[in-house]
Amino acid sequence: MSSTATILSHRRPDLDAIVSAWMARRFLFAGRTATVRFVSQLTDKLITSAGCIVDIGKIHDRERLRFDHKEPESRRHLTCSAKLLWEHLVEQGHEVEHLRELVELVFDGDSARRRSKSPRYKESRTSGWHARLEGLRGKGWNDQAVFEAMGRELDAAFVIITDNINE
Repeated sequence: MSSTATILSHRRPDLDAIVSAWMARRFLFAGRTATVRFVSQLTDKLITSAGCIVDIGKIHDRERLRFDHKEPESRRHLTCSAKLLWEHLVEQGHEVEHLRELVELVFDGDSARRRSKSPRYKESRTSGWHARLEGLRGKGWNDQAVFEAMGRELDAAFVIITDNINE
């Protein structure tokens, strides 16, 4: 078995895919090398080789680390992939409670039902995480480069939040 975990998500990742993949790499596979790949579709080979799949695949199965909210019975508007993964991390005892607001923001942006009513999403579109993601995409970067840049910013925000919690 390889010591490197592979996290899969969809191409042209939205904030749900970015934050989900970041949380999986940062917390689910803490202490291990984890790579994130963005694919246009899942094949049987990709599914069986993946350590974790987020926001793609229409499967939510915590035991197999599959976190998509677009299941056939459609929980699409009831949650998002980041929230499913975050809830799993909380249940597993990871110290991620401080990410609740970020996860709720992601959910607001990912749900058409919540998006139009969310002041925090509207703010994020102009000066927050959603705006930052669009700005990086506007540079013409590939999915991996966008993810790595967003990951660095999320890591920096996490360190600041952790420092504030520990004071």
